[in-house]
Order: sequence, then C-alpha cells, then structure tokens
Amino acid sequence: MEEFETFVFIISKIHFLIQKIKNDEMKKYGLHGSDAVFLFALYHHHPDGLTSKELTQICNVDKAAVSRGLKELSNKGMIIREKNDQKVYRLKYTLTEDGMQIAKRVYEKIQSAMDLAGENMDNPDAFNAYLQIMYENLVAFIGDTKNEMG
Repeated sequence: MEEFETFVFIISKIHFLIQKIKNDEMKKYGLHGSDAVFLFALYHHHPDGLTSKELTQICNVDKAAVSRGLKELSNKGMIIREKNDQKVYRLKYTLTEDGMQIAKRVYEKIQSAMDLAGENMDNPDAFNAYLQIMYENLVAFIGDTKNEMG
C-alpha cells in the first residue's frame, strides 16, 4: 500500500476511535458525542464564555451545528446564556457547575486515551507540529483550488 493510502487509512481509524471515546463518554451523561467539542471550547475559555459565532470559528462547524449543540447542552443544564438586550448571536454562553464537571471528566478521559496513544513516541511535539504543517498546507491547497475553480 502506498504511503498516502496508509496515512489516510490510519488517520481515519484514529478519528473513528476518538469519536467512539467521545460518544461513549458523553452518552454516560445523556449527551451526544458531537456536543463534546462545544463543552471543550467552553471549558478552556471559561469563565468568560463564548458567543455562538466564536464557537462556530473555534469548533470549525456551521451555525446550525452550534445552534443544535447549544440547545442540547442548555436543555441538559450544562450551559447558560447570559441575559441582556444584545442580539442572540452576541450573547455569551458559559458552563454551569455541572457542565464544568462533565467537561473536565470527558476531557480527562480523552486526554488519557491520547497519552496512551502517544506512549512510545520519541518526540510527540514534533509529530504534532508536523500534523499542523500538513493541516495548514491542505487549507492552502483547498484555497488555491477554490481560486482555480472560480
């Protein structure tokens, strides 16, 4: 198998396993795995909170996904929305105490899985830097492709 195919298949398998871990952990709290990204973003930006627009940018998802996720997390008592006269898209969302605890538990579980996954790596920082370079190169490629297509 070519290096490219090996790389793509392994990345896909790793992504699948990370999704499974997120789904399994979130399910314990009656939440969807797809909502984990919002919990993590709010967890790392707490206590100031984030607007739905900021969540869209940080989580790299569309407005509809953010809206669904925020509604689900709000219904489960994981987040609160500030109350004032601003437009809805300018309001900040923060984690409740329950939301903080659950985000911390799920984050720690995924972090321990990632620590185990990288256990025998000589230089995980270099590996992460390499992945970041690949990501940026692919973003640039997509941008170039869009320009070529008009």
